[in-house]
Parts: sequence; C-alpha cells; structure tokens
Amino acid sequence: MLRWLFSTNAPASTVLVQLMVGSVLLSEGIQKFLYPVELAAHRFFHVAWIALLLIVGAGKKWSAVAAIARSNSA
Repeated sequence: MLRWLFSTNAPASTVLVQLMVGSVLLSEGIQKFLYPVELAAHRFFHVAWIALLLIVGAGKKWSAVAAIARSNSA
C-alpha cells in the first residue's frame, strides 16, 4: 500500500519542484506555529490587500507586480 501511495510517473523535475514547495510551506507553517503573533497577522495583511486589489480590478498590472514581488520575497 505504501509503495502505491509514494510511487510516481512524474519526471524528476516535477518531483523536485514539489519537494521545494512543500519544504517552504512546511517551514512557514512551523514558524507560524512557533511565533504566531509576530508572523501570522502581519503577513496575511500584506497578502490580503494585494489580493483585494486583484479581485476588485484596481490597478491590475501594479497589483500583479506587487503580488509577484511579495511572493518572491517570502
């Protein structure tokens, strides 16, 4: 059963990207668990206003650039 669960036909590059994204999400989750006050509200505020601008459609190009910059700096 475990062999079926962990087997994949994906190329090695896809597995590498999945491992990289998973490690980032795991480390961020651990940090938010250990330091909830310092990390949680502040980060969600910055992401929320960018997402709100994208949803409303105000300054689509600038808010998309801000979202990309924010995701690259995380």
